[in-house]
Amino acid sequence: MTRQTQKSRERFFAEQAIRALAKDWIILPDERENPDFVVADVEHRLGLEVVSVFTGDKGSTGSSMKKSESVMHRSINALRDQYEASAKAKLHVRFVGKIDPATVANVVSSLIALDLDSKLMGFHTVLDEQRGLRVHVTKGFRSDWYNINDRVGWVDRNPTDIISQAIGDKSQNLPRYKASVGERYPAAAGRRRDTKQRQAPA
Repeated sequence: MTRQTQKSRERFFAEQAIRALAKDWIILPDERENPDFVVADVEHRLGLEVVSVFTGDKGSTGSSMKKSESVMHRSINALRDQYEASAKAKLHVRFVGKIDPATVANVVSSLIALDLDSKLMGFHTVLDEQRGLRVHVTKGFRSDWYNINDRVGWVDRNPTDIISQAIGDKSQNLPRYKASVGERYPAAAGRRRDTKQRQAPA
């Protein structure tokens, strides 16, 4: 994921949070890293940090579950690139079950053998690979290959501890956030009081 793509995702989540909280905050057009955004209302400006929280074990490099998903995604993309180097058909491919070098070894050759370039749009079939992997294939207008488990996921219905831990981790950066926002954005409330004083004689 590029930095610009990540920033766009963070902005989307920030906008959704502002809407859910029914706040009249405006995200200021300022490229920054710490914190991710500065938001403002009539009286205040504050820093807003966006963090993704994942279930499962977490090491020094982040979520092990997210890392595993990323490795899986790269493996599937490699299969797609290999197939598209030999065929023109755009496929919607869903992997269901165990994915490892042994189970996906014949996927590309099986797809090529189907001669999907000659099939009508919407053609669908299922490849039953050995060792517990099924591959659902549909010819479409765009290419979309993915592991179904990554799309379905697992929802933690009591995520309080995970969220609290994430907030605790980020709170260690508060001095840096405050310094960054405070230096560049003096308190709007103070400026408002000055405006009222100037208007008083009128």
